Amino acid sequence: MMNEHLHDLIRSFPFPLCGMLEQAAELHEQATAGDHSANLPEAICRANAFLLRFDAAIAISALASAQNEYPDLNGKVIKALRNPSDGTWLDLLEHLCKGPDLQAPIMGELQKNHKTILEGLKKLVEYRNDYMNNRRPLKPEDHSKHFTILFDVIEQHAFLKSYNLWARHSGRWVLAHGYEIQALGQADLKFEQLDGHVFFINGKDQADHLEVSPLIHHFAGEDDSIRLNNLFFLNRGTQEMLEYILHTDEQRFGPEEVGTNQESFRELLSKLPSPPIPREPRLSYEALREFHGQHFVGRAEVLQEIQEQVRATNKKYLELRAYSGMGKTAILCQLYSEHYKDLAWPEDKKQQATPINPGEDLWAFHFCEPLEGRNDPLVALKSITAQVCDGAGLQRGQYMATEANEQKQKLLLALAKATEHLNDDKRVIICIDALDEGIPAYGKTTVPGLLPGNVDEGEASLPDRVVFLISYRVQPDDSNRVDHYLKNDARIPEEWRQRLRNANPLKGLPKPSVEAYLKSILEEIDGRTVDSAVVDRVYDAGTVDHGAEFGADPFYLRFLQGQVHEGVVDLNRAESIPKDLGAMFEQYWMGLPVDHDYALHRILATVAILREYATDELAQAVINQNQSKDALLRLDEIRKLRQHASKLLVYSGDRYALFHDRFRVFLVGENPDRLDMVLKRYDGMDHSGRFSPTQVAQLHRSLGSLTSKWGDQAIMGQSAVVRNFALHQGAHHLLLSAQLETAAGILTDYATCNERLKANRSDEWVADLQTANAAAINN
Repeated sequence: MMNEHLHDLIRSFPFPLCGMLEQAAELHEQATAGDHSANLPEAICRANAFLLRFDAAIAISALASAQNEYPDLNGKVIKALRNPSDGTWLDLLEHLCKGPDLQAPIMGELQKNHKTILEGLKKLVEYRNDYMNNRRPLKPEDHSKHFTILFDVIEQHAFLKSYNLWARHSGRWVLAHGYEIQALGQADLKFEQLDGHVFFINGKDQADHLEVSPLIHHFAGEDDSIRLNNLFFLNRGTQEMLEYILHTDEQRFGPEEVGTNQESFRELLSKLPSPPIPREPRLSYEALREFHGQHFVGRAEVLQEIQEQVRATNKKYLELRAYSGMGKTAILCQLYSEHYKDLAWPEDKKQQATPINPGEDLWAFHFCEPLEGRNDPLVALKSITAQVCDGAGLQRGQYMATEANEQKQKLLLALAKATEHLNDDKRVIICIDALDEGIPAYGKTTVPGLLPGNVDEGEASLPDRVVFLISYRVQPDDSNRVDHYLKNDARIPEEWRQRLRNANPLKGLPKPSVEAYLKSILEEIDGRTVDSAVVDRVYDAGTVDHGAEFGADPFYLRFLQGQVHEGVVDLNRAESIPKDLGAMFEQYWMGLPVDHDYALHRILATVAILREYATDELAQAVINQNQSKDALLRLDEIRKLRQHASKLLVYSGDRYALFHDRFRVFLVGENPDRLDMVLKRYDGMDHSGRFSPTQVAQLHRSLGSLTSKWGDQAIMGQSAVVRNFALHQGAHHLLLSAQLETAAGILTDYATCNERLKANRSDEWVADLQTANAAAINN
């Protein structure tokens, strides 16, 4: 007879797990009674594979839903999904179980027993390989021995009896507890109600739940009967291809065959960011230093203030604030040029570097940018920590972590050691450039949000004699993307912060510096001198936008240099010099490729009217509207087009915006009053842009057409990126294309409102409602 304890335990597991395991147990029972069924080895192998995939799905899902991020583990998941096998799943499960606390209670239970589980699963995988590959003759006692191992593994999963399996089935929830399967009504569960989604939910506490989709997917098919036979495991997954297997056999299915799509997997990947984590944690910024060192002139007063204040201030943060393109990165590159040779490199990975002289300050640098993962918080913190370790002669290994929050704590410990190494009158100075670039589009953490601030009792704190010099972009109205993270996430109090007097914000260049800049360009080309009339023309053109008292715009000067090298501008002919940045824009605009019916021009104009960053997916959705099938642009074609306009864009991860508000005005004019736009009051609007207000309204209409009420196919059929945009921004663009009635219907739709409020973005929703209400009154 079957072991009663095993019998009861298996029947408490959610279906179809209980059925798969009980089949193996029954065959073993028959073999013990003398009926050596040929199916027992296959049943043991299937049961083992089933448990292994269940465990892997739980572990990966727990990792994806964890509050912290673990890029190293994320990378292992992506690798396993690309090249799956029982051995690969087993290795991955071992890494995840031995890793950090992933917070999901069901994962915690799995981690408690992981040693016994992994030991058993390894033996069962070896048994499966021996049996399937006929490596050695297997006897009945071999099968019995490995069923006993399977029994031990099953016992270590006793925690599963507390959980029910829930699946979304033909518009309703289906619950499985043991062999008991029941359909529930619409209001029994407050989770996203999408067919095929699968959850593990504690029977006594629904707050203890874990979604395992799309790693496990339920497909109801056309049969409306209450059953859970069609449970599929994700076998292989990449950005381009998905492959599922039915839980009862090894037959492969595509995503469409099981009722899901590629987008569900991409949403999972978005929760598992695996930016390129360089093997060498200490990054080199040589290329950046060389680029920004070309023709560097002026800025003596800013550099002098920095050199004085990093040693004299009693604050912990010095802030260099600047408008876009004013040269903040060039200034920090000058500091890097002065100090990057101070730090030795370890001659051996296991050894520490030769420390700096204790009588010198220790300088460390990081430049945020969407290159090599440099806008990723973990990459930034590891690089800074490695520099601090090398400067203080510390062995790096004990100060490195695989998760950003933990790496922050390691940095604080390294800083404490570094200040002990230095003389009492010396400091550690950490320079971080472009914090606004350190806010990646993916993930839960940011570079500014992980800077050291106030801490809770018992946590490591920022030591004395450590000063951060940070730079970031501000707008003319003083708004910026960084303050929120410094105050709320990093918890840096106002009394720790000091703005540089000569960079609040950083001004342009005076005329002598402009003359020196032009001389350096000509010396590089042919050694000619620059005429004073050319200097006057360039300086006047560079001060058109901000005024002579603000100085010449470095952005204009940088574009001018490019025009000189391309032969468009001759510095011996003043008349060839664009009269202002607008004229420079005109030259670039006219030189853009016109492929695919001016697609790049339309993309840039669309980016100009957005109130958030754009993506290639959004650009593709807009460009492909109302196109014939053979004219549709692929995502890689959109990317190639966008690269032609790289000088006109700034990036935040994979998202981008126009590099400067002045280029937006060049394209679409000054921001019109929202109400005027809704009411088509075009006559009184600004007509200075290349696109008239009527054309701007048409651009808004294209964006507005992507949205609908939440749950409708028009919005749910979009990719996750476009769907999120349509939810939060679609009504805004409907309003600005004068589609008031449609916008009002969406703004007041309960499901749509609920989704927008869940994302804590009610400010945009309220602004849209106010515009709609005002338009209705004035219409």
